[in-house]
Amino acid sequence: MLLSPEELEAIAKAVEGTNVTYDGGVRTLLLSGVKREYASLLSVDPRPAVQLRSDLTSLNRVRLEDGSVPLIPWLQQAVTLFGVYHQVGLLREKLEAAQQKAATAPLPSWPEAAPKPPPVVGAGELSGEERRDLNEALLSAFPSLGRLEQMVRFRMDENLSAVAGGSTLRDVVFDLVEWAEAQGRLAELIRGATAEVPGNPRLKEVVARLLPRLEAMPAVGGAPSHPTGHTEQPSAAARTLSFEATEKLGNALLRLSCMKDGPSRTTIIRQLPEEVRSRVDRSPNDRIEATNILLTALGVPNGLDELLKRLKHFENNGAEYRALNTLVRELLPHTRLPAAEAQPEAEPVSTAPLSPRERIDLMQKLSALPGPLFNALLFSLNPPAGLIPDNASLVDRAIALLSWAEGPAGRGLAEVRQVLQDLLNPQ
Repeated sequence: MLLSPEELEAIAKAVEGTNVTYDGGVRTLLLSGVKREYASLLSVDPRPAVQLRSDLTSLNRVRLEDGSVPLIPWLQQAVTLFGVYHQVGLLREKLEAAQQKAATAPLPSWPEAAPKPPPVVGAGELSGEERRDLNEALLSAFPSLGRLEQMVRFRMDENLSAVAGGSTLRDVVFDLVEWAEAQGRLAELIRGATAEVPGNPRLKEVVARLLPRLEAMPAVGGAPSHPTGHTEQPSAAARTLSFEATEKLGNALLRLSCMKDGPSRTTIIRQLPEEVRSRVDRSPNDRIEATNILLTALGVPNGLDELLKRLKHFENNGAEYRALNTLVRELLPHTRLPAAEAQPEAEPVSTAPLSPRERIDLMQKLSALPGPLFNALLFSLNPPAGLIPDNASLVDRAIALLSWAEGPAGRGLAEVRQVLQDLLNPQ
């Protein structure tokens, strides 16, 4: 390996220290410099902490056919992405260390050494001392076989005699810990024991020391170590979306006018249902935030349907939106989506001239709009580029918009008023 397990864990903790979730969008960006054929083979886990450490371990263990080590471009992207955070100092330090070691480090070559699901850095199996401490804590908390049987039945939904045996309570506890470790359920065992006997000081000390690390361990068969109800899992579509598919969808989203910058995305997010809106992780990086919106919508029932409805509205069912809709149908064929539609005929808008009172009212409404909504109005009306000044006051921008709308090449004040009403009162 290029860097030690301790160095990889330091990198993981630095990334987590930024409070930027290592979700599909962030992962896509950080892997964008890694050879695609290799990145597509990396194992996938819905838990960000596990995914981060799994990626670091796989990227650190091979040399590609061009002689490069994939961890280095990942770290280069991390230094760029997290440049505003103080943790970038450690990331830059590890990047320099990796670059210095890369030429001489004895690493197996890829594709001969394809990525394998790696153990989580810093998680792994319990040490002998930790195993002994856990056994002693369980014996302290459950001094009788009957109490232990109840805990395993109530908290783990298992029959103790079916998973552990022995002639003494100590033997049974030893077998139980061995079984839980083999099944990837150590964290569940510790949580269950603590819930059953919350006041045992010896058990509390062991829990405080071991549980944070055990909760990051990958469970057998890829199942989460959290029991049902303790964590939210993404939808099947979100879990199976490949690295390349996520990248394609993210690029398609960024081609939409209403997704190109933060204020515009804010307008979209505010229009989404609460269960989607409240879960979106915001990011100053356009690509990350657009991908986060997509993956969050995928993780909520009918969330993608709702997102596409809003995008269709703001894009006026334009060509870029229809291209996105087609791509979603291609990459997620089993996902429920709105029916595909051709470009609809515009509903007739009254061409009658506005009265003086109506003109004043329209000007006042435009001048009082929040910036994101005014930008959404511009996206919908699509005036010529550069006609509406970006850095002027909102009043000056509103005057410029109305002057264009009322001119020979404009769309008319009545249509401006109609689009504004649609934005303020979405169906």
